[in-house]
Amino acid sequence: MLTQSSKNANRRHVHERIRKKILGTSQRPRLNVYRSLNHIYVQVIDDLNGKTLVSANSAEGSKGERRIGGNVAAAKTVGRDSRPRLSASSAAQQI
Repeated sequence: MLTQSSKNANRRHVHERIRKKILGTSQRPRLNVYRSLNHIYVQVIDDLNGKTLVSANSAEGSKGERRIGGNVAAAKTVGRDSRPRLSASSAAQQI
């Protein structure tokens, strides 16, 4: 009989498969995007040092400025917010 796996277990399996192939360095960090039902979270990660260089999400800011939902408008806002932070850090390129 087939066993049913949870969505979180499937997400972890996909994450492990991707991490076998991709490694972020300080010159070219890895970009991680997580989309929940309500928000979008972005991290730029240096795997060699084990540090998060930049993080941004759609839940930041005052209540009136927040974009609700994991939609395109929220993604654009998060991208706009994370770009200056990435430029301020030493990372020039990202995977």
